[in-house]
Amino acid sequence: MKKYILSSIVILAVLTTFNVNGAEETVWCHDFNDNLKITMSGNEVSSLQTALFQEGLYEEKITGEFDQYTFNALIKFQEKYMKEILTPYRLTKGTGFFGKSTRAKITKLYGCALATQSTSTPLSCANYFDDICPSGCTDNSDADCCASNGKYWLKTSWNYACYDTNYGSGCIAGQMCSLVTDGCCPNWCFSDSDYDCCVQAGKCWANSQCGICPAPIKTATTTLNSTSSILKSSIATTTNATSSDCVDSDKGIDQYVYGKVVEKTYASYYDTCEGNQLKEWYCSDSGKSYKYIDCPFGCVDGVCKKSTGNSTSTKVVCSDSDGGKDYYIAGKVGHGDGFLINYDVCIDNNTIKENCCGSGYYNYEFYTCPRGCQNNACIKENIYETPTSSISSIISPKAITSTIGCTDSDNGNNYYLKGSGSGWNTNNELIKFSDTCYKDVSTNATSSCSGSYCFLAENYCEGKYVKTDLGIKCPNGCKEGGCLSATASGAQSMQDMQNQLANLFVMISQLLQKINSAK
Repeated sequence: MKKYILSSIVILAVLTTFNVNGAEETVWCHDFNDNLKITMSGNEVSSLQTALFQEGLYEEKITGEFDQYTFNALIKFQEKYMKEILTPYRLTKGTGFFGKSTRAKITKLYGCALATQSTSTPLSCANYFDDICPSGCTDNSDADCCASNGKYWLKTSWNYACYDTNYGSGCIAGQMCSLVTDGCCPNWCFSDSDYDCCVQAGKCWANSQCGICPAPIKTATTTLNSTSSILKSSIATTTNATSSDCVDSDKGIDQYVYGKVVEKTYASYYDTCEGNQLKEWYCSDSGKSYKYIDCPFGCVDGVCKKSTGNSTSTKVVCSDSDGGKDYYIAGKVGHGDGFLINYDVCIDNNTIKENCCGSGYYNYEFYTCPRGCQNNACIKENIYETPTSSISSIISPKAITSTIGCTDSDNGNNYYLKGSGSGWNTNNELIKFSDTCYKDVSTNATSSCSGSYCFLAENYCEGKYVKTDLGIKCPNGCKEGGCLSATASGAQSMQDMQNQLANLFVMISQLLQKINSAK
């Protein structure tokens, strides 16, 4: 039996043992029965973090605290298994809430009922292409199968060692490699290799965790279908130097620059904040060391905040998708190295955690929503605007006080002057209106019309409410929300005069009705 440590930062419960000859495995497992959400803590949260780490989605320490890192990783898990977790609820984005469907999926993957099964698969890949293993393929074959659940990783080219110059992979001998986010480390590298495997697209592996590249190795690239013995033999015969015992990315003690220390064993130690103190890692003659530094302006993302604000030299960034503190938009903030994402989230039915940037640094606040919190944003007041061309269409909500009355720029039923204003409809929604020309009684809005099929929709106020008269005929035509007079349209016929008198009679009748109703 051999033990394979998945990460130097993971607690002992995550250690996995197996027998490469097919004997029964002893693996970490847990049956999840409780709903979990942000701000909760305990053993269940620790188990959730462990499972998310196994998925390759959680890279922080196992703390037992359902923090923003756990929240972000859980969203990625939900979106990774969208069909089983989100689609049944018609969702396309993860919620960050560990509920029934998410519990069912994660228990299916890591429940203890599966842990007792005998298997000949020593390696479980968190990330692999979704292809079926070809017949007869095993994890030790030339096809480099990762036979977890009958899946395997597609063949691709590898740079199995680092170069003394930048080969285009972003990996230089003795320096830091970029973070691994895809692929699966082959067995020989995962279990036996003393070196990182530097792969395509600037990725590298060190026992499934990113570390420093080994010393310069001048050799050509190989491919995944090469056997492990050939690869290890090549490395043994081409190594001509050793890597440094300790490497500090920010070159010593600098509380204003985010960095990390990497030892020869590839263990990484990141500058971290503990309250308003910075735990700053650096290299000394004896190896890795750290000291605590007080940050007078606060500590965030592994750096002390400067009094003058953030700058590019700190190697931390902050960007807010909703442009600042907007409690009514579900936004997100990218910070740290730019890949740490914090989403605005409803803590309960009335409180939102609003993420934002302050002086270029990540910040957040807890805000009490006046009308409650829903879909990770404060609920807006149910008041609306309408487009000027149609009084019946409701568009985006806009918070306006409900004490506003009704206003009309042409002071009532004036068919020959375009009016506009605002008032309330029968649903108690505040709308904007504008008198409009139509080519039919109430359809085919137009800027101008003439002839038999030319009408005006005239809006006016009645108390605080908006009323509309439809089908007002404009004998001389209609233009820009008002009937044209005879002077504007040319000579006036007897029929035109009769139509105008008829419209005048309608106006007088409406006026008399208002007078009688007021008595």
